[in-house]
Amino acid sequence: MIVPLATCSVLLTHRHIPDPGTQLFHCPEGCFWRWHPDHALNAPPYLPEQEVLGDLVHAPCPTTRAQALRYVALLDCLPGVGPTRHHWHGYMADDPRAVAHLSPADRAAWMLAVQGEAVGRYLDEVIVHCRRQAEANRSNPGYMRFRTSATSDPAVQAHEAAGLRASQEGVAHVNAALGLERRVRAARNDGDEAAGLECFKELHRLLGVLDAMVDDPVRAVPEAWHARGMVTRLLQRLPEAERCFLEAARGAPFVADPWMELTRVRSEQGRLELAEESARRAVAVDQGSARSWANLASVLHQRGRGAEALAAAERSLAIDPADPVARHVMQARRST
Repeated sequence: MIVPLATCSVLLTHRHIPDPGTQLFHCPEGCFWRWHPDHALNAPPYLPEQEVLGDLVHAPCPTTRAQALRYVALLDCLPGVGPTRHHWHGYMADDPRAVAHLSPADRAAWMLAVQGEAVGRYLDEVIVHCRRQAEANRSNPGYMRFRTSATSDPAVQAHEAAGLRASQEGVAHVNAALGLERRVRAARNDGDEAAGLECFKELHRLLGVLDAMVDDPVRAVPEAWHARGMVTRLLQRLPEAERCFLEAARGAPFVADPWMELTRVRSEQGRLELAEESARRAVAVDQGSARSWANLASVLHQRGRGAEALAAAERSLAIDPADPVARHVMQARRST
């Protein structure tokens, strides 16, 4: 939305909030995902054309216009010939620093515009958008594209577009591996050797596809390594799976899932000290993840550190009272 001021115009946008139905992680009830810059790596204000690294983070859905304003970015409309260009200084529209560089007249015009009905209607649309995404997130299988950047450089955008296509392909393979994992578990529980053999063939077929991806520098995205780790784990090639998850974590160090998978394969190899290290990295990345705390509780339980295991399990259950791993740890520790 373009907002005319006294001597210039600014752009309000919520394009950093993915559309409903976009492939995302599971999200806490009533929350939505949005792209947010990593201030530890790149603190605002940002320069024009500066590449800004960030991640998708979740937040409670706004219920009022004032709340919606904090999730809307405010960009300068830059003068020039041709298509309008914009510059984001790195601040949300509710932050006074977003307009601190404007003239007093433009700042006054901005304050009036924020209270006006046109901006109000736009903020209502943002509220609806966030709610629809939150509703759609209920059916997400649990994986998404990892770290992204914000830039207007055409060459960088083309490279990122190729990376995005590879990320989307990797996500599809992760979901395929998840489906195969469920089928392998069912075949094992039912003693169905024919179904197990079919899963084995499909795992090798998928592994061939993923080998081609990770051998291609453009397509060797964290999601592809993550999917390959899942496939090799299901094939009981645990050292290879560990290497894949390490590659995924190296490419997406601020995403918890590769660290959680590392915890799993290291535990299965009996390497509990390293498993605890991975579990703690997952918790550090996402302290709001019940699964991260539950994995840490499980490792601590295996290492015989009962009090710490109980504390981690309690943190997990405070987030998700139904987490099966945390509940198992609680029952096991209380029975000892």
